Amino acid sequence: MSQSTTTSPPPRALPCPGRAGLLLAALACLGVVAYPRPRLLARTVRNALKPDIDAGAVEGLAARLGDDPDAIRAEVLSAIVPYERDWAVFGVPYYFPTLREALENGQGDCKSQVLVLASLLSAKGIPYRLLASLDHVWAEYPGKAPTVMEDPVVALAEYRDGRWRPMLPVRLRPRAHLAVSVDEYWTGAPRRRRLLFAGALLVVAVLTVGRRGSVRSGRSGSSAA
Repeated sequence: MSQSTTTSPPPRALPCPGRAGLLLAALACLGVVAYPRPRLLARTVRNALKPDIDAGAVEGLAARLGDDPDAIRAEVLSAIVPYERDWAVFGVPYYFPTLREALENGQGDCKSQVLVLASLLSAKGIPYRLLASLDHVWAEYPGKAPTVMEDPVVALAEYRDGRWRPMLPVRLRPRAHLAVSVDEYWTGAPRRRRLLFAGALLVVAVLTVGRRGSVRSGRSGSSAA
């Protein structure tokens, strides 16, 4: 009497996320680390789309300043809103404040500075336009000397008539932009947040390796069958 033998099916590979899932996981991890309070991210989008420029809010401050736009800019950058990273002021890598927040904090990066400067220029009746590049926003006014970061040839957008309008940059300076971005978002980040960023990236890397291993195991099982 012959004994029948049954062959058990090869073990199925555990379901694992695809590329889109891994990308979403990476963005979610980094997003939680960068913005523990998601409301700040929503506010920065709203504020960036419509910068809070208000001449009336700075009338008293404008009355104590002269009419030279270069001197006004120098006063804003050195005394009214001296430079400080968003990490230190708001606890996040990127935040577009309101004019009130910029004045109350008394420090901030280019976004805080440009709101105050543009409001003062408006109060003085000095024409200007708001320009933005890859990693900087500034007020361009007649007679302003160009700098590495503030030059209309690198501008990607102009805020005019209540909305941002795209511009075609004449010149890009990738090295300068990269150096600024690394300093702003990584070097300036608190040590604990950098460790959390690294941990989030490590988790995504482990998931990626696990996915590849599962896919290979599934293919091997199918071939053996």
